[in-house]
Amino acid sequence: MPAIPTPAPVTPTTPVTPTPLAPVQPATPPATPPATVTRTPALQWPPRLAVGQRWVLTLEPVGQWDIALTALDIDRDTFGTANATTEQTSNLQAFFYYIPKEDNAHLYLTDGNGSGYLCVFSKVSVSSNPNDVTMIGAAYRKEPNKPYAALSSICLATWTNAPNAPVSIQPASPSVNPPVVSAPVNNNNPTNGSPTDLTPPQGALALSWAPKIAVDQVWFARISNLGFNISLQRLAAGVARGTATRNGVSGDAFLFYNSSENRLTLEINVGSDQFICSFDIKGVDDKAYNGSVIYRAGSSVAQPLTQRCGLFLLK
Repeated sequence: MPAIPTPAPVTPTTPVTPTPLAPVQPATPPATPPATVTRTPALQWPPRLAVGQRWVLTLEPVGQWDIALTALDIDRDTFGTANATTEQTSNLQAFFYYIPKEDNAHLYLTDGNGSGYLCVFSKVSVSSNPNDVTMIGAAYRKEPNKPYAALSSICLATWTNAPNAPVSIQPASPSVNPPVVSAPVNNNNPTNGSPTDLTPPQGALALSWAPKIAVDQVWFARISNLGFNISLQRLAAGVARGTATRNGVSGDAFLFYNSSENRLTLEINVGSDQFICSFDIKGVDDKAYNGSVIYRAGSSVAQPLTQRCGLFLLK
């Protein structure tokens, strides 16, 4: 019987260490598209009037008032004070309320003895643009024992402490440094007494009367040594709204023509400075409207300037 060979010892083989698998990164979930932020207009219809609101009422050529709504009456309507910011007007009481039956809002200024002014705002007074904080309404004069008389003017009621109100119209102190180019400085005259240069800028278009105001127009206003670029972006209730820019600082601009008075008004709010220019047919040149101007710094009283306001159409 053949001998059974002794099997050679088996040398144990060290098992191959498996190469670790690279960890698989979990798939990055697709980025969630940012939610579309819809800005709620500060001004809605009907207007949400409340204690604590601050408004500026401009009623050209009558005057202007700072309005503070401070309390509610027995009907839960807001009322407060209307402090005059022009020399020709006086301080009055202010009542601001909404009438559901008429779907109108009334801003009534009164001296308490039957005299005052009434501004009536309707749904068309409010622009759909969320940046607008100004309502435009019809104006009436009230005399004792007489019915309301319609005025050939327009009410501009601007909510100055609205959540998204531009800095240019928020309640402010008078300018520390009025917008002047050279000394000496006169706080009541930011244009430093320099005469207005009415030479049309390059590219100015020919003008006629009555003025034709339209969206997308570009204007240039010059008041003494100050220049404002004005771009009109929207039109509501006969008033063109847009922006006014001076030295890189932008604010609000309103331009509207009053056919009954045959008068054109330009309101500029840049920084804490406000200018209101008024033009009529007597100030029409080939390429310029030449008119008067009043100036107001912050919460100070508005003052007429000796300088003229020149308005030029560029586009």
